[in-house]
Amino acid sequence: MKTLKVEAKSASAGSRKELVVRFAWGFLGGITYGITGMFAYVAMAVQWLHILFTAKRHAALSKFINAWSIAYVKFELYLYLVTDERPPLIPEF
Repeated sequence: MKTLKVEAKSASAGSRKELVVRFAWGFLGGITYGITGMFAYVAMAVQWLHILFTAKRHAALSKFINAWSIAYVKFELYLYLVTDERPPLIPEF
């Protein structure tokens, strides 16, 4: 089993311009991460059933769920002012 490690780098200085960009980024990212999140939750349900009946994980479903989860955490870190590193609007799979 792999361990997930997320590092958040932040500068002590902030700018008003970045707050406006962050607000817009949060709105647009909320839409895209919400839509892809629905697919991730469906994939989790299918993965659960797959494990229940075959006792194995489906590789593609696991990869998709892991990629979405990591991308979403990075988006939340940016949105909640923890880091200044802007995540992509569409999660990279």
